[in-house]
Amino acid sequence: MKHSKVSIRFSSEAHFEKFSFDSESITVKEIIDHLGKIKKLESDKKTDRIALYKEGDMSKEVSDPVEAGTRLIVKRSPEPSTNK
Repeated sequence: MKHSKVSIRFSSEAHFEKFSFDSESITVKEIIDHLGKIKKLESDKKTDRIALYKEGDMSKEVSDPVEAGTRLIVKRSPEPSTNK
């Protein structure tokens, strides 16, 4: 089976980490789930909004499918409060 990878870094970090998978593409949810495991993010609790961008294009979020070899920047921001 073919091993592919994407490179990921948070906007506040200097170096990319590699995330390997066994297909030609991967979903945004799979990447966020992986980040949740390695960075101890709790995306299911909706305390933070996590967005993925291609390196060099921070104007629009990445959508499915994410092709192997893509370099991604992760931005995490607080979810807006719904309490009034």
